[in-house]
Amino acid sequence: MQLILIFLFASQAVYHTPV
Repeated sequence: MQLILIFLFASQAVYHTPV
């Protein structure tokens, strides 16, 4: 169930996209 963790992490990274 590491996919969920990666997905969550990716979502957070996208949410805080550095300009």
